[in-house]
Amino acid sequence: PSASPTVSPPEPSASPENRPTESATPPSEDVAAAVRLRRMRWNHCRGEDTPAALQGCSELLSDTAIDAEGRSEAQRRLGLAQRKNGDLDLAIASLSDSIQSHATATAYADRATAYLLKGDFATAIADYDEAIKRDANNGESWNNRAWTHYKMGAHKKALADANQAVKLIGDKAYVWDTRGHINEALGERAAAEADFLKALTIDPGLASSKSGVKRLTGR
Repeated sequence: PSASPTVSPPEPSASPENRPTESATPPSEDVAAAVRLRRMRWNHCRGEDTPAALQGCSELLSDTAIDAEGRSEAQRRLGLAQRKNGDLDLAIASLSDSIQSHATATAYADRATAYLLKGDFATAIADYDEAIKRDANNGESWNNRAWTHYKMGAHKKALADANQAVKLIGDKAYVWDTRGHINEALGERAAAEADFLKALTIDPGLASSKSGVKRLTGR
């Protein structure tokens, strides 16, 4: 049989001035409420609803209990929401704050995309360079740097990056579409057509690849 638990003597009653009132919330309940609120804010911050993400991320950044890594993630997510909202300068500022708080390959890649959308291709390339240096297996960064090189007219550099993106995330239709545009720009019509057709086997509704095939074949 189990041993009987040791029973401690009762604690002396608190004096009236130190005794909590009946309405006081136990500290454990305060902590639990704070955890629930923080979890809800993270859910909003990471969600697809842009206004909710903007609010949730902003509220997290006023939470003094968030560490540097968490602050960096909240700033990065805020930047993504601002980018979706069309506020590219605000997005770049938030993503720069994220990098300053805790630099990651993802934050550099996200800031690069904001610069790309703004038309600042040289700065976008520099950020994609840093993102790839920190994580060479991120196919998204290779694909997006390929597209940036393509927009700059550096088609051979673009093709090298696109080839790497195809190796890493060849299950994504858009990487074949990217390479199709690059091969078309290089005058490699057969290769471009093959890339566009491959993209359409993955995503039959991809409009840019449909247009590419039509340009090349008349069909």
